Amino acid sequence: MIIPSINRTSFEKAQKDVRKAEEFVPSGGWLHLDIADGKFTSWKSWNSPEELKNLHTKLNIEAHLMVENPEGVALSWLEAGARRLIVPVQRVVNMNALRALAAAHGARLIPSFDSSVPIDGAGQHKWADCIGILAVHPGGSGQNVVEGSFERVKFLRETMPGVKIEFDGAVDLDTGTRALEAGADILISGHYIFESADPKENFLKLNNLKPHVS
Repeated sequence: MIIPSINRTSFEKAQKDVRKAEEFVPSGGWLHLDIADGKFTSWKSWNSPEELKNLHTKLNIEAHLMVENPEGVALSWLEAGARRLIVPVQRVVNMNALRALAAAHGARLIPSFDSSVPIDGAGQHKWADCIGILAVHPGGSGQNVVEGSFERVKFLRETMPGVKIEFDGAVDLDTGTRALEAGADILISGHYIFESADPKENFLKLNNLKPHVS
């Protein structure tokens, strides 16, 4: 599965990407909103759950809460319509309570590991049906991939074979193929799609990727 990622500084810019994505993401598909607060991250994105209600999109929304206090803002994003919440594990105090909050709103919680967090701690989240690997540093789009991210995917695939793995960041044809080969199920791509001359074409190219495993 390919999910376009939207990481913009204003609602107007985010809305423009949403309208583009609606032209090529299949009905019932997903959009990934990067929510960066400028505190946990150096980059600050558009981050208003109230404005999310005004998007009026039929696509499903997952909100990646790259913020200092995910638990403090989770309810607002759930009430705004997010169907999945992706949270940096190092910023969550009570994962069980957050998981219950998401479930009460018919949503799922996805623990996310960036390169600063040891991946061997993923085993404590055996309840999760999906785990995120953030393959760049939390913040803005257009970064280079953190090379160790592929090994982290392999570790998850070997130690948690039943979990879905979402690979997020610096996804293009090369890194996307490598992530799939390592065992990823879902690829999140923003810069490669939306900064291209033809976002639909690049989305379809990613959709056609197959892991070339010998």
